[in-house]
Amino acid sequence: MITGRLDESPAPPRSEHTLILGWNDRVTSIIQLLDQYVAVGSEVMVVAKFPTSVAEISADTLALKKQTVRYQQGNPADRAVLNRLDLTHYDHAVVLCNSDRDFGCT
Repeated sequence: MITGRLDESPAPPRSEHTLILGWNDRVTSIIQLLDQYVAVGSEVMVVAKFPTSVAEISADTLALKKQTVRYQQGNPADRAVLNRLDLTHYDHAVVLCNSDRDFGCT
């Protein structure tokens, strides 16, 4: 059943918060693709084991137009790390497997 009137304006897009747990060679592509679909003011947080200097992701380096990106070093499989993230803040979560291991992730 469809509710609402046809002449109503659609709700304005709202910013979204996406959490990416883990890291592989696709993470930058995923963030760039998300940027094409989210509303202005959106944010993506990446949590992975690498030191910040290795991650090298920023809105500038990824040429993001609609979202900001943050990085936090930590083991995404560690319960204490997850508890510190305030998971209720995020609208979406993406879990990435490590591409240097053979878990069937292709």
